[in-house]
Amino acid sequence: MKKIKVMALSDLHLGEPEGLLYNKPPNVVDIFVDKVCELAKGSGGFEDGIEELVLIGDIADLSEAPENEAYANTSYFFKTLFEKVQVDKVIYIPGNHDHHIVL
Repeated sequence: MKKIKVMALSDLHLGEPEGLLYNKPPNVVDIFVDKVCELAKGSGGFEDGIEELVLIGDIADLSEAPENEAYANTSYFFKTLFEKVQVDKVIYIPGNHDHHIVL
């Protein structure tokens, strides 16, 4: 068995209060993380893991959301994801809503 080679995510806009992935009931962040994990396990004989997670801009939303909300929601997303699936490498490409993040 092998890990899924690359998974790319973009435009989550975590922290944006009007966004679907805002951390409030029902907690769609948890549902989304479960779906990412389900894809990582896949039906093609993959083991539980992702070799490279590519984040293509606007993962956090630092232009529409209060900074503390954006960071709290983004932190919750990553903590929950990394507790459920092994990710070997993360590539983060900032977008126009999260270019404030210095990596």
